[in-house]
Amino acid sequence: MEGLEITYRILKIMKGNFTLKSGKISPIYINLRSLTGQSELFAMMIAEFMKLLNGIDFDIVCGVPHGAVQFSHFLSQFLSKGHIFPRDAAKNYGTKQQIDGKYKSGQKVLLIEDVITTGKSIVELVEILRGHELIVEDVLVFVDRGDQGKENLEKHGLRVRSVFKLSDFQIQ
Repeated sequence: MEGLEITYRILKIMKGNFTLKSGKISPIYINLRSLTGQSELFAMMIAEFMKLLNGIDFDIVCGVPHGAVQFSHFLSQFLSKGHIFPRDAAKNYGTKQQIDGKYKSGQKVLLIEDVITTGKSIVELVEILRGHELIVEDVLVFVDRGDQGKENLEKHGLRVRSVFKLSDFQIQ
């Protein structure tokens, strides 16, 4: 099974009237988090991400909370790379860390995102990671909705590769 055939099985496209995290209103919503527990579809999605890795140098994988964390964790394990998990704010207990996982200053982080609209969530995360002296240059996205997200991220010095663009699909 290749390309769009895989994605039609993977994407959970809902129709209606949805407010996205960006605040935009959309007649469709893509819910990739529903892949949890569907190992065959999950593996197909990871295989599609793997096709985008050529030429990317990185030490650690990080998923944009919360939609992409399950994918980034699996990918890091498959590639034997480190994995980090950022928090919205530093913990106010225990170690008081804002980023969980093992990392060192100067390491390169590969960001994973499930669906991108404006790129705001990614920009916020990149600021946190760069604030911890991590290098962030590359982002892999499963579906780019085509709402200027890629362009916004490129303005922040990020290279964006997407498996699919929403325009690849004929959604009625």
